[in-house]
Amino acid sequence: MEDRPVQEGYHRPARKKKRAGLPAFFLAVIVLALLAAALLRIWLGYRSGSLAAGDITVLRRGLPFGVGAAGLAAVLAVAGLLRKKRRRGFAAWGLALALVALVLTGGLLYADHYLTGKMTTDDDFDSLSASDLHQTATEADGRLEREERFSEALSGLEEQLADLPSFTEVDRYLLSNNDIPAEALAKLDTGKAPRSSYLSSDASKIQVFVLFGLDGVDSSDSVMLVALDRVHQKIKLISLARDSYVFIPEFASFSKLAYSYTWGGAAMAVKNLNYNYYLNVSDYIAVDFEQLAQIIDRIGGVTVNIDEDEARYLFNYPNVHVGDCLLDGKTAVSYARIRKSSATDSDRKRTGRQREVILSILNTLQTMPLSQYPGFVRDCLGMCATSFEAETLLTMAAETLGQNYTVEQYFFPEGQVEWWGGLIKEYFYYVYDLRRASDRIYRIIYEELYISGYDD
Repeated sequence: MEDRPVQEGYHRPARKKKRAGLPAFFLAVIVLALLAAALLRIWLGYRSGSLAAGDITVLRRGLPFGVGAAGLAAVLAVAGLLRKKRRRGFAAWGLALALVALVLTGGLLYADHYLTGKMTTDDDFDSLSASDLHQTATEADGRLEREERFSEALSGLEEQLADLPSFTEVDRYLLSNNDIPAEALAKLDTGKAPRSSYLSSDASKIQVFVLFGLDGVDSSDSVMLVALDRVHQKIKLISLARDSYVFIPEFASFSKLAYSYTWGGAAMAVKNLNYNYYLNVSDYIAVDFEQLAQIIDRIGGVTVNIDEDEARYLFNYPNVHVGDCLLDGKTAVSYARIRKSSATDSDRKRTGRQREVILSILNTLQTMPLSQYPGFVRDCLGMCATSFEAETLLTMAAETLGQNYTVEQYFFPEGQVEWWGGLIKEYFYYVYDLRRASDRIYRIIYEELYISGYDD
């Protein structure tokens, strides 16, 4: 086939150079836009007090993909720059934006691994269902019933205890209502509520968990309910007496509230807390006192107000005097664990000292330089045993430190319900109506979102 002659004066139109790096440019822009949107959402939630764990979860889980996408954009941009007869403007911009995205996502990913690198979550606890944890559920209309729970027979008790290290050691701490005096028994059951209680659906905005303070033998020397109340902008600390006379369903017997952690760890302790106080707690944080001392030393100590009896009790510790004192970790823990500084000392004062230490820690954190937060968070997360996921704890920490929450403190049973206190088989116990205590706890935590079935 013959070629056609080219006409004189005819010129073939020049081909337009294709734009190299266009995919890289747009991929980098998308990564940066998504990252900016996620960070903006977290910042606005933090500022408005509506920050949710899901926002942090999205960011944390999206970071590895962001790093991968930014790296791919950088590779595509470099490939575009190396191609001949292409316009390289988009490739150059794509490479620049990809590197920015890579640095930001990579830096955030490293920061996340740094903050949570020492943390371990109690997966065995997380596998427990609401039924396993004896959580109290409400009906569709919000009704909350407090039925009698303490009528189980003692059948099979020896078989249930057979796997424990020492049956005799456990058995000596198990009681029945036949072991307590008549005046104590009268406080244990003061009558069922004449009507059902109700809980509003808005109660879900209030997060409740339990904080255990452990002694050297893994006994919960401190049991504290913590309510993060996003409705009323409050943090409520509710100490429950470790010597409370409660039912242990695993052993079909009564004993002290503190012993559940010793016998069955956090799972058994939370189960029995829900069982006796009709709660729906599903998470916990546990810190032993040695770790608490390290946390306090990490922030430079805590300031507490010491009275004359407490100063006399702690006379051999440094920087102890009557009035406000800056205490190191060891001294602060000893202060929190004082059992009898005087004849008038009580468990109420003891738990008050524990709450004072916690409040001082929170106050110190609010003035801590921003540069010290990463190391502090990393160390604290590594010291705690918890059922929480990392993003939930980070969200709660951001809320607590970033919002102007009012802190309220309570102790049970003194000042809240009628109670009897005295020795039972040589050990001190608080005996009180647990249904009444539950009702009072709900009133404190949920305020107007809870309608009590009791008349008073």
